[in-house]
Amino acid sequence: MVTVAGRHVRRGLLYRSGQTSPLGNTPFDDLSRLDFSVVADLRFPDEAVAAPMPWPRATAGKVLAITGTGEGGTAPHHAFVRTRFTAVQGVRERYLEFYDGLPSDPRYMALIVRTLAAAAQAEGPLLIHCSAGKDRTGIVCGLILALLNVPIDAILADYMLSAVPEATRALRPEILRRIEAHGLGHPDEDILEAMLTVEPDYLLASFAAIEREFGSLGAYLAAIGAEPPVANRLRRRLLK
Repeated sequence: MVTVAGRHVRRGLLYRSGQTSPLGNTPFDDLSRLDFSVVADLRFPDEAVAAPMPWPRATAGKVLAITGTGEGGTAPHHAFVRTRFTAVQGVRERYLEFYDGLPSDPRYMALIVRTLAAAAQAEGPLLIHCSAGKDRTGIVCGLILALLNVPIDAILADYMLSAVPEATRALRPEILRRIEAHGLGHPDEDILEAMLTVEPDYLLASFAAIEREFGSLGAYLAAIGAEPPVANRLRRRLLK
């Protein structure tokens, strides 16, 4: 991946993933062997309890998790599996709303700045993950790539890897289980497919929200507490 200045993002230092169980299909041993210096877990506490990531002790101390959810905090995207959508457009509108709101959500802002600061100081690879590895993870990884000055077309191409058939097929059984657990039955196939995939407009909605509310990515980073030296150190570490 090449930046606008012609520099290259180093391979083997930035990873994104879903959880390994029950949604994920990446063998956990494969992740453990990568010896991450920082793990940003974007899941809410209820998700982490339901599907723990059994990190070895050496990695467990490097996991950064979301805080400030209050008692019984429930991940906001759970609204997707509790809603009886009647049209694909309804799914898209809900996703656009979610992507628009996440960058300014104080809970995620706090975790993003902690992740950037820790990653800037670390020497090894960085893993960012949520439950499915496509929405929250897609936004945060997109922000990091933008910070590295990767062109938006390349950022979107990386993000759209979450829409390949292998990725949506891996999510399908658990998403269906969650929908049916709320008594909603099996949704129409086109609606289910819309829930499982991503679209470029979703990630663009996050960038547009940052531009609208903060003026620029640099101003956003300053607003969440990521001082310029953090961005500079990240560029030195992740670019060649």
